Amino acid sequence: MITTIPEYSVSELVNTIKTLLEGAFYYIKLKGEISSFKIATSGHMYFNLKDENSMINVVLFKNSQDNKIVLQDGLNVLVYGKITIYKDRSTYQLIAEKVDIYDEGTLYKIIEERKNKLDKEGLFKQKRAIPKNIKRLGIITAENGAAIKDIEVRLKDRLIPNDIFLYPSLVQGQEADKSIIKGIKFFNEKCKVDLIVITRGGGSVEDLMCFNSEELARAVFASNIPTISAVGHEIDWTIIDYVADLRLPTPTSVAETLFPLKSILNEKLDYLYKKIILKTIRIYNVLINKVILKFNDIFIILFRNYNNKLHKINLLNEKIKSFDKTKILKMGYSIVMKNGKKLSNRSKIKQDDILEIEVYKKKFKVIVKEVIKN
Repeated sequence: MITTIPEYSVSELVNTIKTLLEGAFYYIKLKGEISSFKIATSGHMYFNLKDENSMINVVLFKNSQDNKIVLQDGLNVLVYGKITIYKDRSTYQLIAEKVDIYDEGTLYKIIEERKNKLDKEGLFKQKRAIPKNIKRLGIITAENGAAIKDIEVRLKDRLIPNDIFLYPSLVQGQEADKSIIKGIKFFNEKCKVDLIVITRGGGSVEDLMCFNSEELARAVFASNIPTISAVGHEIDWTIIDYVADLRLPTPTSVAETLFPLKSILNEKLDYLYKKIILKTIRIYNVLINKVILKFNDIFIILFRNYNNKLHKINLLNEKIKSFDKTKILKMGYSIVMKNGKKLSNRSKIKQDDILEIEVYKKKFKVIVKEVIKN
């Protein structure tokens, strides 16, 4: 029996295998662990999908990337796609159209290992004080996301800073960490602010995976400006929560924590105003009491001095009364005058001087006949 051995050119054989292979496996789901993951400059993603015994090449073209999962080595995933032959090298590969997490445990394992590594390096220990008087605030989040809308709603009734700057960023997916890093550099180098807030709404561990990026964690640590992380819901924790200077549980808590309500501020101002008024009144009363006490002391001193002076005046008056001319003349004394002036014991009297003599109820003149010495 003569058997005819088929003859092919290389291209014919490869095309035949390609047709058979692609026909047999038109669209499949393939589970395995990602390894050798890389992103080409074109934006296409290349990686191997492996299990305990085998491995296959996978390519996820840039235009086909509708999934928002951050792909990386060590993830157990479920890949949807088509088997094809790369004719130039005669190798088969899976052209991926969608990738889902197959085992979330691998995600948590990657996060925990990365967290332990960064913690040992000291990235979680540096905590700077959050400014109290914020004049310029920088926010990094999706431009039309729920986070910025929640913050805007909460800011309406609050005392807000002079300037709030939004850096629109990706907050989910393969390139999100790089987009957020650009925002941090922007506020550090081109638009100086007092505080940077990195925020987004809640989501699954896959949705928030970009915030567990090692590169992003290092960028937050290296920032010269204090940083707040407000990612997800209250129960959601990511690596940048540990690196940031302050972790807030939700985007809405950003406004609630940083900026007081106008009503509360008005109440505080009213309270302080009343407190100042009451304190002023107390101080005024204390000063008035001191003035009154001092005045009383002065008054008492003046009153005593007045009484002393009055007593002395009364004594003088008594003395003056005791020297009353009529009284003296009535006692037998007389007043001697010369040329209208009273004479004293030292006055010079000469012979033939004419003197006026006043006695009780009478006046007369005399001529000195003789001055008796001693």
